[in-house]
Amino acid sequence: MSLLFSTPARGAMLRRAALSLLTVAWLVPASARAADEYRIQPGDGLEMAVAGFPDLRQRVTVNVDGVIAVPVFGSFTIAGKTLAEALALVRDAVPSKAIHMRTPDGRDNLFAVEAGEVSLALVDYRPIYLRGDVAKPGEQAFRPGLTVRQAVSLAGGYDLVRFRVTNPFLDAADLRSQYESLWTDYARQQLRAARLQAELDGRDLIDTKSLFRPPLPTPVLDQLTDLELQQLKINQQNNRAETEYLRKAAAQAETYVGQLSELQRQLAAGTAAQAENLKRIQAAFDKGLAAINRMTDEQRALLAQSDRTLTVASELTKAQKSLQEASRDIDRTADKRRTQLLADLQDAKARMAALTSSIQGVSDKLLYVGSLRSQLVRGTGNRVQLLVFRKGPDGKTQQIAANEDASLVPGDVVEVALRTEDDYVAGPKPR
Repeated sequence: MSLLFSTPARGAMLRRAALSLLTVAWLVPASARAADEYRIQPGDGLEMAVAGFPDLRQRVTVNVDGVIAVPVFGSFTIAGKTLAEALALVRDAVPSKAIHMRTPDGRDNLFAVEAGEVSLALVDYRPIYLRGDVAKPGEQAFRPGLTVRQAVSLAGGYDLVRFRVTNPFLDAADLRSQYESLWTDYARQQLRAARLQAELDGRDLIDTKSLFRPPLPTPVLDQLTDLELQQLKINQQNNRAETEYLRKAAAQAETYVGQLSELQRQLAAGTAAQAENLKRIQAAFDKGLAAINRMTDEQRALLAQSDRTLTVASELTKAQKSLQEASRDIDRTADKRRTQLLADLQDAKARMAALTSSIQGVSDKLLYVGSLRSQLVRGTGNRVQLLVFRKGPDGKTQQIAANEDASLVPGDVVEVALRTEDDYVAGPKPR
């Protein structure tokens, strides 16, 4: 350090700085030398010091761009560099810097800093992360020389305690009951869907050969199948009876329409004949050959005939409307039944999908509880699978198979998986 110039106001500051000078070796600190090949990454914390200037000791964090901003000295891109390389980069900029200091006597001085007076230490490392079968997964502070075994110990060890919060033997019994109950519901919904499809297709039998066979006792499956077959038989009989009733009603309406049509034709012919007869009597009356009473009777008869014809025409219109409604009732009933069957079929398949998910979840729980029960009964230890995910110099994440003595570096993600012997194998999965 050399004095460039001074003023009376800066002398006191110089003396105060001289009294507080601490000689800091330019070498990398011992804790960091153990990781001298470590590449600095964003998130790491560094401490920079200048010998003789304790007020210039400061900590900086590498930002996301890999840059540190150091007051007085400027900004430096150090991501991907070792600590020695970063120190050399900072020292290269030192000869061009002058430090303005106020001494205790109030004088202001400018000092030149030599490269050897600058030191750089890596004091805060990026954390490591543990996930999987540990008691306290999450972030952990990194310390140089940290191993997987030490990290797992800091995380509370392998996560066996929480496995034993409940009794695995009781859990296994409850889950087994739930597992069988879900399979029973699945079988019932599957048979229901097959029965609904048979109704849609107009079949009297359920195609059970194409169905998935759940892991249930044969008597249970046979009973469920018989119930659905009985339901199919009843529904088909009711549908046929209702359809036959509507068809008979339509046939009766059609017969009635035919009868009224024939009657209308006959009345029309009678009315025409009556009108012709009245015409002849009218001519005879005009010639004085027919009495007035005769002509009056014929007029009354024609009027009655016309009135009856109109009545039959009205009845025929009503009968034709009834025939149309009867025909429409047949189609409407069939469409309504088909719509309801499709809705029920959709509901059955949706329930099957939900049951499939539930069965899968209970199956996984049974597998898990069975593993724990086996471990507790046999007293066997866990086989641990350890994977370390580490970002390489090229920015790509590497997956490394590790053991408990493997050394970690800042930013590592450790995945812990316990492998136990299973004494229970879950049943088949529904399709």
